[in-house]
Amino acid sequence: MARRHEAKVPDSVEFATKPQLARQMLQNALVAGVPARWVTVDEVYGSDSKFRHLCEEHGLGYVVAISSGTQLFWNGVRARVSQHASRIPAGKWRTLSCGAGAKGERLYEWAWLSWPHAENGRFTRGLLVRRSLSDPEDLAYYYTFSPKRTPLSRLVEIAGSRWAIEECFEQSKQETGLDEYEVRSWHGWYRHITLSMLAHATLSVIRSRQGGEPLKKATSP
Repeated sequence: MARRHEAKVPDSVEFATKPQLARQMLQNALVAGVPARWVTVDEVYGSDSKFRHLCEEHGLGYVVAISSGTQLFWNGVRARVSQHASRIPAGKWRTLSCGAGAKGERLYEWAWLSWPHAENGRFTRGLLVRRSLSDPEDLAYYYTFSPKRTPLSRLVEIAGSRWAIEECFEQSKQETGLDEYEVRSWHGWYRHITLSMLAHATLSVIRSRQGGEPLKKATSP
């Protein structure tokens, strides 16, 4: 408690896990009226059932990463997702791009299994699996909640859109000093992070208005 007071952390700020913070951020965005139809997150948040339920309660589709050890029910049988994935027929895999990367299109093999979801008439749950083209043993898993008849290509597109978040972090660190703070107080940290994110948002708008040139060109005088 003494260290909190020394750093001037507000009494209203309580400890929260990453999934708890994510749920609060999503709730704040919804209250603010931020337009959205889909949500995608990594497995730290995707494995949190409360986060997924929050999305479902607000009619948001999602494609969320989950760990291979996540256990799901299928017709009353509880098993790891890696075991469920073994039921995918060989002919169901499709090679699709989940977006362009630094070295071109990010191509993987993808397959999707519909999940029992009787309580909702418009949406369906499912297990999306990504497989490396060079190493068939290299798999990644996603749990999905999507409007019925959503094509596989759309789910893959949503899964790949998460890379934009990683790119934002990288650009913010390289261009606006997101990770270069040396502070000893809450207020100093908060101001630095806020200004860094504002600067990155400003540069992103400039870049967009100039036709999508690389960020470093958009920052030139």
